[in-house]
Amino acid sequence: MPIARLTKFDDLIAYLQENNVPHKPDAASSSVELPVASPADAGTIFVRWEKDLPYVQVIYPFVGSVPDARVPDVESAIVRVNNTIKLPGFGYEHGNHIIYMRLCVQLYDEGISATSFQRQVFAVLQNAREFAAAFRDVVAGAPGKDVLDLAVKHNTPPSA
Repeated sequence: MPIARLTKFDDLIAYLQENNVPHKPDAASSSVELPVASPADAGTIFVRWEKDLPYVQVIYPFVGSVPDARVPDVESAIVRVNNTIKLPGFGYEHGNHIIYMRLCVQLYDEGISATSFQRQVFAVLQNAREFAAAFRDVVAGAPGKDVLDLAVKHNTPPSA
């Protein structure tokens, strides 16, 4: 019988195997790495099934190598974006100099439907995709306060 609901880490792994999704599980940490390989994205999504809390975290690091001098503008950009968009969750990992998108999905006793969880993972990717170029501009020197205008510029098709 196909996996329809995810109630524990093993269900997630079974669902990924059932759907032939490339993944690298780590049972000890209840986490799995999912490679992202599309023209717009590259890298790895990390899914961590929390052991003592009813949460699953979906984390997608998508801009790395942030120089120390650019951190204040990156932090400013993240705050501005998170206060504006419908699905906030951008963050900055100081130790690894990485901008990421994170979504914490709450699980109830009945878990979550597998297709709903899949949509949550795609939402993380979509958010990152919509802001990646703008964050890269900020890392390259654009003011953090301009991140929303930069995102609009990058996501507006050219006029015909």
